[in-house]
Amino acid sequence: MPRLMSPPDRGYLLDTDTLSLYLRPAGDSSDLQERVAATPQDHLWISIVTVEEIVRGALNLIQRDRNSARITARYSFFEGLLHDLRAFRTLPYDEGAEQLFRNLPASVKRVGTQDCRIACSALAHGLVLVTRNLQHFTQVPGLAVQDWGA
Repeated sequence: MPRLMSPPDRGYLLDTDTLSLYLRPAGDSSDLQERVAATPQDHLWISIVTVEEIVRGALNLIQRDRNSARITARYSFFEGLLHDLRAFRTLPYDEGAEQLFRNLPASVKRVGTQDCRIACSALAHGLVLVTRNLQHFTQVPGLAVQDWGA
């Protein structure tokens, strides 16, 4: 995965739900597919928090099906997922994001720890968060959000 060497000054951070939909399209995700394709690759980011969530989900599938006929398919899915994640630049979760997270009001943190960490990563690096979950993320003060599936 490409690593962040210095903080970006512009760009978009895809949240976990958006990245999942992009990687494994379901229904009508053509608007999202087109927006991602039209955005310069050096302006697209995923958070290491998102990587953790995606990998954890795939590992849970492997664990659940460890003794079933589906195990080879689960490992194949996991391998493909790791390949797909390498196409994105990975934004680390750093002290700036953690400080913003610590200062969030408890009422905002109720939307979820991981979502708040992703939001604070976007804030710390001046990125627009791309999400379908506007209801949760618009509660984070100062966060710029867009829904590319609308």
